Amino acid sequence: MKKWKMVWCGGDTSKAKVFGVNIENYPTRFLEETVTVEEPRYHQKFQAFKYEVEIDGQKKVFAAKEYSMGIYMYFVEE
Repeated sequence: MKKWKMVWCGGDTSKAKVFGVNIENYPTRFLEETVTVEEPRYHQKFQAFKYEVEIDGQKKVFAAKEYSMGIYMYFVEE
């Protein structure tokens, strides 16, 4: 099973940095899949949705989840 690492968590997704860029500035494609991710502080496991994004000609996959109302978490594969 692949491991996922949280790279950003917060309420203002316009500031979310994933793969070194503001991910909200790029069009994403929902992959209709979920993955198991782990919140690093309390080690709670959740299901997150997978997305694909193209950055500088390279397709990359990340996962995202609304952790609680208005708080979002972004994950990348380790």
